[in-house]
Amino acid sequence: PDIINGIVYDGYGYIYAVGTTFSSGGIEYNSAPGTYTVHQTTLKGTADAFLARFDLTGVLIWATYYGGTDYDEGSAVAVDPSGNPIIGGQTYSGTGTGIATTGAYQTSFGGSHNLDACGGSGCPVGGDAYLAKFNTDGSINWATYYGGHDYEELNAIYVNKNTSDIYVAGETDDDAGIAYGPAGTSIYMPTKNTTNSPSVSDRDAW
Repeated sequence: PDIINGIVYDGYGYIYAVGTTFSSGGIEYNSAPGTYTVHQTTLKGTADAFLARFDLTGVLIWATYYGGTDYDEGSAVAVDPSGNPIIGGQTYSGTGTGIATTGAYQTSFGGSHNLDACGGSGCPVGGDAYLAKFNTDGSINWATYYGGHDYEELNAIYVNKNTSDIYVAGETDDDAGIAYGPAGTSIYMPTKNTTNSPSVSDRDAW
């Protein structure tokens, strides 16, 4: 299946759609190879995220896969003031498989496993969130993992149009590696809430 999970209008005449695909064909597209540079042309894992750019008449301009060698979801999309799309979601793909770019905030997979390595059935949950910024021509600008040893998922992205600051939100099972702030910063909840009942989810928002 192919599932769209988020849509955003860039203010410049284009619509971006993000989602998750299991398809090895029919996703990647480039309407003008001399003008656009599609980041990833093939499905690399069990499932990959995808990002597609349409004009306001519904014509597809370009579309790209985004993922590593395992299971990756595309959950949210936003645009910066220049119209560059930023996507996020969850990844089980390990270090060096095409998720994080050089010099990113977190270049290594922090999760406790990947789905392919343990057969994909009955595996402990330990995926990372990711955040990736693309250029308007379909090439990637930067991308980073975000997560610790346990489960993380990114569900929402907001870009401040005045400052270009990016805000993200999601859920986590981790006790550490999520909260962060420069020295002197007052963080609302620096550690995970450990008082949840075992009968309900013990994940925290971030």
